[in-house]
Amino acid sequence: MNSKHFYASVLAAHSSSMLDGFRQREVRFYMDLFSNWVFVKINSEPFPLHNTQIMRSLQNMVRLGLARKMGRKNPPRYKLTRAGLIQMLNDLVSLPLNDSYSEFFFVYQFIVNYKSRIIDLLNQDSKHFTKSNYLDVEFLMDEKKYLHRQMELVNHEIRHLKERITDSERSISLFYEMKANKIDSAKIFKTIETKYPYELNNQKRLSQLLQEIPEPLREREITEANQNRVNLFWKPKLQHLESFGQILKSMEHTKSTEKKAKKIDF
Repeated sequence: MNSKHFYASVLAAHSSSMLDGFRQREVRFYMDLFSNWVFVKINSEPFPLHNTQIMRSLQNMVRLGLARKMGRKNPPRYKLTRAGLIQMLNDLVSLPLNDSYSEFFFVYQFIVNYKSRIIDLLNQDSKHFTKSNYLDVEFLMDEKKYLHRQMELVNHEIRHLKERITDSERSISLFYEMKANKIDSAKIFKTIETKYPYELNNQKRLSQLLQEIPEPLREREITEANQNRVNLFWKPKLQHLESFGQILKSMEHTKSTEKKAKKIDF
């Protein structure tokens, strides 16, 4: 089950357990709890998840060596292995995220809320973890580093999108300028694809792509439709990214109410 909410639920169940492990129902409890946090839209549905799916996912983790069963109790108890803990944390904090950004906020608050509990558990079970494991956990659960990685990614996306908008608007201007000089459309398309190559130009050149649509639509695609993409898709997306970037910047100075996580004892 590839879901940040599932990874967080397993980690929360693991961090809430003592050394005897956690049960499937504890994972389900956190899935339901996180569902109430995440799905706040009107008519939104909770996680489409069944107990059987959780059971199979936990069994698969055991098979892969990411978790182990504790004794022969029924219902069984599970405990993350060293590899399982590190992989779950790594998958949870991996970037990039989708465009909604809700996943970032979910993961960020999870780190703040559960970091100290996971570190406490590691200190209790120190004989099963190496110093390298401890350093990995501290790095992966550092909310400042996680925030800064997201900020760098957003800033990169903003720069990339601005370049794309500029290139599109310049290509439109170039088309009208060359058209006014009575230059053949095919030659204009060739010039544009050379000066302002689009993302997939190495797979199929713009002039080839335009040949696949009827001739009356080719000029519209490079001008009117292109301008609509700029105004109705890329510029709103840019505003969205810039707004998200400002929120991230403000979070640098927001103090959480969570007590400071204990240092790992080596």
